[in-house]
This record gives sequence, C-alpha cells and structure tokens, in this order.
Amino acid sequence: QGKYTEAEAQYRAASGMKPSDAQCLNNLGVVLRRQGRLDEAAESYEQAIALNDREGASKAEVQVLAKSLGLLGNTRAVQERLAEADASLQRATELAPTDSKAFNSHGVVLEQQGRVDEAVAAYRRALALNPDDRKAQGNLNDLLARQPGHAS
Repeated sequence: QGKYTEAEAQYRAASGMKPSDAQCLNNLGVVLRRQGRLDEAAESYEQAIALNDREGASKAEVQVLAKSLGLLGNTRAVQERLAEADASLQRATELAPTDSKAFNSHGVVLEQQGRVDEAVAAYRRALALNPDDRKAQGNLNDLLARQPGHAS
C-alpha cells in the first residue's frame, strides 16, 4: 500500500506541474484503481479523455485517448456500469483498431451484457490481431463452451 501512496503523490505532483499530460492522469488512475478507489480512478481517466478528445489531436494524443477510454471502460466494468463500459470500449476499439486488448476487454463487457454474438466477434478480432492472446482465447473458449448445443 505504501508504494501506491508514494506513486499517487508523485503522479499528483507531476500532473500539477503539467496539467495537460493525459498519460500522467492515466497513470494516476491506474494507481488509484489498484487501491480500490474506482470513482477517483474513473475521474482521472475522464480528465485525460477531456484533454485529447478534440478535433486536430495528434496521432500520439489519439493513442493516449484510446488508452484512456480503455482504462475507463475497464473501470466501469468493474463497477458494473456496463453501458458506460461498453461505450468507452467501443470508442477505444474505433480509435485503436489494432489493439487486441481493447477488443478482448470489449468482448468481456459485451458478454456480461448477454450480447453473445458480438462478444464472440470481439474475441475473434482480438485473436486475429494477436493469435497468442491467451486471455482472449480463454474468454472465447469459455463463452463457446457455455453455449447450448456446444460439444465439450
């Protein structure tokens, strides 16, 4: 817990010195989430999103925006705020169409919403991007195994 407290202090100081650093806000959000402070983590991600969600954003800013949206989506999923998680992760996959982790995370949320066909498609997209993605493969296998008529 001590290392997280120290990291939090450092990221807060850094974001105070450079308030336009979305990646620093993402890092702060990760530290807060690891401490179980989900609302504060989500707020940090939302601040990062607000910095880069604009016309004329550079390619690097769009990449950070996609990461922020993915982190927010995953946090909202843990909070069981699935509609918000879905919206964030859908946008993350649109901005970062080669990010297998974003597609896997979106698949998890779609599955939690009972949108099986869409979840299967998201897992398959993750695997097409990264055939070695064990999480996506495991999620796909588990989902298919639970479907009626599936041969075990």
